[in-house]
Amino acid sequence: MNKWIVILITGLSFILAGCEEKPKSVDWFKEHPVELATVIKDCKASGDDTQNCRNAKDANFRLKQRDAKIPTFGDLSSDKK
Repeated sequence: MNKWIVILITGLSFILAGCEEKPKSVDWFKEHPVELATVIKDCKASGDDTQNCRNAKDANFRLKQRDAKIPTFGDLSSDKK
């Protein structure tokens, strides 16, 4: 009887370990800003560095770069000083 309990518990632990969520892609996070903000907040709070966290951080960086103002340096071709 004890042997079957051990086998059952071991089998259930393997099943539960395999239920991990598949990581979302960078493009998916870029299209879902609410989930992006939630994942970034949770990753900062927990200190995790999972694939989801890395993809969310990358998506956040890309969105910030996409919306960033392009710097201008004036007329650099002139010889004025």
